Amino acid sequence: EAQDFLGIPYQDYEDCSQDVSDDYFGDNTESVADLYPGLFDKLPVLLYQGQDDENVSYEGSLNYINALNWTDIKNFRNAKRTVWKLANGTTAGLVKGYGNLTFLLLYKCGHLVPADQPQSAFEMIYKFLHSIPFY
Repeated sequence: EAQDFLGIPYQDYEDCSQDVSDDYFGDNTESVADLYPGLFDKLPVLLYQGQDDENVSYEGSLNYINALNWTDIKNFRNAKRTVWKLANGTTAGLVKGYGNLTFLLLYKCGHLVPADQPQSAFEMIYKFLHSIPFY
């Protein structure tokens, strides 16, 4: 339906392609930690994950961010984690940020946030693209 709507010739679609996974397998375990600080200094960055993600833990991700060699990491570490609410007032998660970095935990969803919480995902992306603060 989406391909028809967008005028794209029909192609089979799978949300987790083994071919794509195989193509990226070789560099899957290479760290990109050294790339993040440069991004944070130049561009707004939104990192997010679902609270119930079985693959990636929120605390593990937060520890990873806190260990980065970024000039503003102390300010990020000291920033308060606050409740994030949707436009209708529903509590949707927790947010922490400083400068160009925003880290968002979304409630009631796993690894595929948009599939589990489409409204939260929509509002998250909308705010990010329109430079509307989360906190």
